[in-house]
Amino acid sequence: MGNLSKLFQTNALSYSVLKPSIQAAKSRLTDLVDPLDVLTKDLAAGGKFAQAELTVTDAEKTFLNGMFNKYTKSLVENNDDRFSGALGILEAFHVFNPLTVPAVDSPEFKVYGNNEVKKIATHFYPKDKEASQQLEDEWQNFKHNLLTMKGMMPKDVKDGNSLQTPIDWMLTKVLSERHTYENFFPVITKLVDIHSAPITNAWP
Repeated sequence: MGNLSKLFQTNALSYSVLKPSIQAAKSRLTDLVDPLDVLTKDLAAGGKFAQAELTVTDAEKTFLNGMFNKYTKSLVENNDDRFSGALGILEAFHVFNPLTVPAVDSPEFKVYGNNEVKKIATHFYPKDKEASQQLEDEWQNFKHNLLTMKGMMPKDVKDGNSLQTPIDWMLTKVLSERHTYENFFPVITKLVDIHSAPITNAWP
């Protein structure tokens, strides 16, 4: 859970690793060794705490086992409730990373990000077909801008030696030139505002 929490800290969020990180956290939770087994061994003769001469009754074992299982199950369910509806959308935003955009003369460029942007459009504009279509149209031009940003990006950001991720850098650039981008990419600029909102790792 600590690693998953770090993923959501400022400047540390990578959408491409979000899903596997959540899955890994759930696997670690389900694979946890019951701490009661460890405690029982430590209290037994030759254990770390044998000299304490403490014992755990069957009733206490049943209670502690129930608490442990209930706690780990709640954590897994909390993860599912928190991310199941939004995970696909969060992952889709990784196409806005300038470093992942293929060269304009490559066959992949024409279709790059189209499915992800369609998913984002459907999520944010489920009843507004005009805005949804406008987002998809803007994307066809905006990915050319991403390629330009790729060439402008500082080396330390590209190499992962900066506190800013490539997507953070892109967001900062768009917001710093908001008036220009709003004229050409009004819907995408609104998405940048959403994407730039602080993400908290605090759990309810």
